[in-house]
Amino acid sequence: MNDPKEAVLRLYIHKVLYRRCLETEANRQDTIREMLSVTRPDLGPEKTANIADRAEPLSPGLSRKWIAMFVDRLFETAPRAQLEILCDGSEDNDAALALTYVMFLESQRMEAVVAADLDPAREAL
Repeated sequence: MNDPKEAVLRLYIHKVLYRRCLETEANRQDTIREMLSVTRPDLGPEKTANIADRAEPLSPGLSRKWIAMFVDRLFETAPRAQLEILCDGSEDNDAALALTYVMFLESQRMEAVVAADLDPAREAL
């Protein structure tokens, strides 16, 4: 990449999304508890807390990998002018980047990548 402006935009997107991933990770156990209390009320608070406490955190390397894949795809598909607007530092545009990233992760292609990356049998290889 020889375009310094593109490098700055890419770095900005990486920073925004990775920071959001870290914030999400900090609230992970609370989120798991809340989800289980709604979807599995039969477990009770003690079992719900036990499951939430044992849930493994997501590897920072995976977050960086998936963000990099998203940024590459974003630069392949979005016009430069739109990317510059998204990277203006505003809270709304940072939220739009985060939403777009979540939508990217939910795409059929990324569901397969995420499943493969999270497969414990793969780690043993």
